[in-house]
Amino acid sequence: MPIYSSWNYSWSALIYNHADLGAAKTITAIGLNCINGPKTVTNQKIYVKLSSLDIFSNSAFEDPLNNGYILVFEGNLTFQNGWNEIPLTTPIVYDGVQNIIFHWENRWNNTYGPQFNSTLSTINNNKSCGSDTGFPGVGSTGYLNPYPSSLANTRFFYQASGPATPTNPIPSDNATVVSVDSDLSWTLGANTTTYDLYFGTDAANLSLVANNAAAVQGVNTFVLDALLADSTMHYWRVVAKNGSQEETSPVWKFKTEVVIDEFPYTQGFEDSTVFNTWPVQSAWATIPEFSWYGIEVNVFSGNLSAKSSYLSSYPQSILRSPKVLLPENHRITFNWANEDAKVAGHDTTYFEISTNGGINWTTLGFLSPSAPTGYTQQSYDLSAYAGNNFFFRFRYRSDNTSAASSVYLDDITIEEISSVQELELSTSTISFRELYVNGNTTEQFTITNTGSVNLVIDSISTTSPFSCTYSGLGWITILSFLKLLTPSMQFLCTGIKLKVPQSFITISRLLPHPLTLIQCPMLPR
Repeated sequence: MPIYSSWNYSWSALIYNHADLGAAKTITAIGLNCINGPKTVTNQKIYVKLSSLDIFSNSAFEDPLNNGYILVFEGNLTFQNGWNEIPLTTPIVYDGVQNIIFHWENRWNNTYGPQFNSTLSTINNNKSCGSDTGFPGVGSTGYLNPYPSSLANTRFFYQASGPATPTNPIPSDNATVVSVDSDLSWTLGANTTTYDLYFGTDAANLSLVANNAAAVQGVNTFVLDALLADSTMHYWRVVAKNGSQEETSPVWKFKTEVVIDEFPYTQGFEDSTVFNTWPVQSAWATIPEFSWYGIEVNVFSGNLSAKSSYLSSYPQSILRSPKVLLPENHRITFNWANEDAKVAGHDTTYFEISTNGGINWTTLGFLSPSAPTGYTQQSYDLSAYAGNNFFFRFRYRSDNTSAASSVYLDDITIEEISSVQELELSTSTISFRELYVNGNTTEQFTITNTGSVNLVIDSISTTSPFSCTYSGLGWITILSFLKLLTPSMQFLCTGIKLKVPQSFITISRLLPHPLTLIQCPMLPR
């Protein structure tokens, strides 16, 4: 609406409330904000009347020729993207008290015409009716507040000696996913000397943040002194002033983006918020849509992991994070796997970061095995990228052949880097298979230092029937122990000597570094 072009012929009626129209004036033109131009429609008529009605009591045809309406426009219209001005052949003499009803008749005899920005409505301040066979005139009934249940945003143009109504809000009215570091700007006319600005998160209780600020003709900007609350609706309005004369804008609103700003941050894909697009749009982005998705197989932990699609119609699939307000001295850790790899070179997954909102990307690592691999853990120091415009993404690129294979991703963590040594093991339990007499077998695990200070391994000792080979450097000692379970061995590091009868390990070296455990001969059960 107002051109209800889902049908060849249609009519629509819309009520604009006096509270939004201001004082008495002579309106010489109206404006509509087109979102799918260019579009040309022929045989259009616009009727207007003033009324005390603020809602329609029924969905019947208004019958403008017999109900006091005035014809203010008749002809063809072409709409470009953005605001389009429609000069009125008969001006609207508005009294500043009543509401304005527009009755729009469309005899284009075609469909898929222009669409316009609008504001959601919960009342019956609009109605429409359509037909493909002929104009649905007298006697026709349509629908009250039909889909998408909104009132078209309309500008009213008039001559005035005082300030013009502020226009062109940025962020735009009803905008979503607005950056939390946004400022406010708008356009003022030639007769404005100062302005007041009201802003807040409660539309009924806005705070005065600028009082009698100097105005300029054209674009005015107000710089907000702090980041906005994320995932929050914000409201604002501007009062244009010239002495005792004032013109107030509508109350504009926008919703800010979701950001990651609490740490440690973890994402294990265990709920539906990452990949859902309805009814609440995810803060994560999949490009193209659905090219990454949650799956219950090949998880690193929990019940779900993220999986890329290699049969996309595009050469790459991207999973991009929300904006991260990244503090200093933090790192990111994640686990990824290409467990179905078939032919080297057919697919590669890149881990990339951006510090300018996704305009440029830097590759920190990639996964492209020549043979199937299980999960491997990757960790990257993000200290050099701290700031309020940080994003990270996983970009899977393939040649879309059967030789390419999907990649799995799980357990993303962003956390502060410790100022001391921190020990992590690739596994806490190693199970050995049964052996023949005098046989032996080996297993391997990795010790990783996730702190910011070097960890040095001196030696490792075990109790029979296990032995361990390792050659380390340095003399910083960390104590741990091994507990023998038949036929498996459990390994646990604590950073202090445990008061238990088991043997302990003394380790010292900057890691990761592989260790090999050799099981001595033992009798079969």
